[in-house]
Amino acid sequence: MAMNSDNNDKLKAANARLRAQIKVLRQELDDTKELLQAIQQGSVDAFVVDHKDQQQVFTLQGAERPFRTVIETMNEGAATLTDEGVILYCNGRFAEILELTLNNILGRRITEFLSGDNIQLFERMAKGCYHCRMRGELTLTAQGGKDVSVYAALSPLEEQEIPSLCLVVTDISDLKRKNKELLGEALRAGQVIAYEWHCGTDVVIRSENAADLFENNALKGTGAEFFASVHPDDRPVLEKTICDLRQNGPNYRLQYRLVLTDGKVKWVEDAAEGIFDQDGKLLRLHGLMLDITDRMQAQEMLRQNREDLSRAQAVGNIGSWRLNVRRNELTWSDENYRIFGYTVGMPQTYETFLSVVHPDDREYVDAKWKAALAGEAYDIEHRLVVEGKIKWVREKAYLEFDEYNELLGAFGITQDITERKEVEDALRYSEERLRLTAESANVGQWERDLGNDVINCSDKFREVYCLWDQKQLSYGDLLNCVHPEDLRRVDDDIKRAIREHVGYSDEYRIAGPDNTVRWILSRGRTEYDESGKPVRMMGICMDVTQRRNYQSKLEELTGRLDNQTKELEAIIGVVSHDLRAPLVNVKGFSNFIKQDFEAVKKLLGDLYIPAQIDGQLKPIFEQSIPEAIGFIDSSADAMNTLVKSLVDVARIGLAVVKPEMLEMNEIVRKIISVLEIKFVKSGAKICFDDLPPCWADKAQVTQIFTNLIDNAVKYLDPTRQGEICIGGEVIKDRVIYCVADNGIGIAPENQQKAFEIFTRLAEKSSAEGEGMGLTMVKRMVDRNNGKIWLQSELNKGSAFFISLPSQGNS
Repeated sequence: MAMNSDNNDKLKAANARLRAQIKVLRQELDDTKELLQAIQQGSVDAFVVDHKDQQQVFTLQGAERPFRTVIETMNEGAATLTDEGVILYCNGRFAEILELTLNNILGRRITEFLSGDNIQLFERMAKGCYHCRMRGELTLTAQGGKDVSVYAALSPLEEQEIPSLCLVVTDISDLKRKNKELLGEALRAGQVIAYEWHCGTDVVIRSENAADLFENNALKGTGAEFFASVHPDDRPVLEKTICDLRQNGPNYRLQYRLVLTDGKVKWVEDAAEGIFDQDGKLLRLHGLMLDITDRMQAQEMLRQNREDLSRAQAVGNIGSWRLNVRRNELTWSDENYRIFGYTVGMPQTYETFLSVVHPDDREYVDAKWKAALAGEAYDIEHRLVVEGKIKWVREKAYLEFDEYNELLGAFGITQDITERKEVEDALRYSEERLRLTAESANVGQWERDLGNDVINCSDKFREVYCLWDQKQLSYGDLLNCVHPEDLRRVDDDIKRAIREHVGYSDEYRIAGPDNTVRWILSRGRTEYDESGKPVRMMGICMDVTQRRNYQSKLEELTGRLDNQTKELEAIIGVVSHDLRAPLVNVKGFSNFIKQDFEAVKKLLGDLYIPAQIDGQLKPIFEQSIPEAIGFIDSSADAMNTLVKSLVDVARIGLAVVKPEMLEMNEIVRKIISVLEIKFVKSGAKICFDDLPPCWADKAQVTQIFTNLIDNAVKYLDPTRQGEICIGGEVIKDRVIYCVADNGIGIAPENQQKAFEIFTRLAEKSSAEGEGMGLTMVKRMVDRNNGKIWLQSELNKGSAFFISLPSQGNS
């Protein structure tokens, strides 16, 4: 492995040197050709040529003659030819390349110094040079049959009486030899394979190491079989590249994938050159192929790592940048561009960076960067203004200096901390609000370090415990303030909360400096380390003396109210009994009178009564006495009903409300079933939608809807078909029910007193009642944390709305 690594390094170094030499030779060849053309066109009067010992100046006169180009000292060979290839003139270097004298060259065809494919290649160059500059590699045959590799450039000499061509050649024999040696080393190292594809026969000739490099299964057989092994996604590109060789030049360099017979994929770099016949048909292709699988995999891994880094930077809102002072390059990551609001790839300078910095921070940032250039640390937070919005960023940089303390470069990060700053601001605002709230609510804050038993507290805490004089407080100082009767309980409760990992909450008494007793509410929780050891306890305290006094007063009043309620219930029972007892007597004696009256009528019916007397008794017996008895009975019944209603109204306020989630559809169905005979007699139609549930007392809600539906039936308009509709909907945390009818309605002046006691709103109606039904309904609605109201129009109907909680604690 070490040998292969050394070989690779040598090959890379040799390749670099050869590429540099080729670049220099090509540049010199282009310069020479341009010089020759300029000389032929008469646009150059003099030129300087580097000689071995000194520079020589050549002057030109009369540029009209085409064969004045005498550049004996140039490194390139130069010759002028007729369009048929006859050599009219050549310089000394051209003769040196062919190892012949000028006399043995002039007047001969250039093709005499070419052989095989080189003749066809030159002819294509001569034919094409009138359209574009032609360059290519040729092999000249020198004295004694020696092959000399040259790089040739061929172009026409314009504005000449005789059509002429200018041929400039550079001897690249040494370069070819070095390339061959390099290729030999590469082949021996197993890194590169050489191949030649004969297009006509589809035969491929490869170097011996091809089988080893590609595991003996990829580069076998014909050219067609090779193309079949090219990855399907890459094959069209390779085929098109080869087809376009004639148009784009004889050489190509391409990277593509091969699929081996065992399914493995290899990446190769293919550099090839095409040989064409005189018609431009590709004869053969020879080139080098390098296995770059490891390199491509490394590049892919690098790409994935860069993508992962870019994604990580995006997730973490962290961009990065690098400064190369020597190359004057500043590069940013994509996330850095996003943070600063710039388009990715936009060139950056220090000035463009500062332009985004908040104006109030610009001087500070600039000063910090200049201090960093002097060796100080660069780790700052500042604001940016991006698209009119303010961002907070943290910037940190690592600067690199040489041994002379000159800046070489820098690497840094930019982190978008806007969200963190917003959280910090919100936290500070929240803490300030909490402090103000705590002070307004007389709440003190405390924190106890369980390691050294020190208590840190707010000023309100000291005020509550009257501990202004002591600078540092301990747990013992706190216990000293607790009332002796509560001391042991308080200490035990705190220790239990710490031991059992539960919250702490307690109310206890403390004794003030003036011996006054106050009540304190204290609450806290304990924090533990990773091992479960308690490290600190923190909480709040507040003076609840006033609340405790109010609570005591409330308990006293509640007790008195309970007693008065019991007395009221007893009074109601007595009133109900005492009022009903005379009514029972009245009703009973009325029945006795009826019986006696009937007996008297029977006795008198058997006797003879004079007509005059009979005429006087008849209205008494048939009208006056029955009416009087009927009035006594109806008055007693009305009085009994009134007493019962009064008792019911009074008991509503005493009844215990037991709210629960009610299924209203079921309740309304039962009410309709109970009142069915009234609907039949009235001929009214009733409908109700799917009713949402509510949170209320079932018995009272049943009574509410029973009264409302019964009233709707009572007060229907007899002149039209009666309709009663019941609906409901949920609005936020309330359920709004509606019982609507098309009855006689309620006059506007009576709607305000609809729920007052003893109020009957339809005096002309035949409906019976004492005017207490809606009063009872309103009281029951109020007891269930609800509201009731109505909408009515005379002679059109009424609608009663009831609002009740949709759930508990509404």
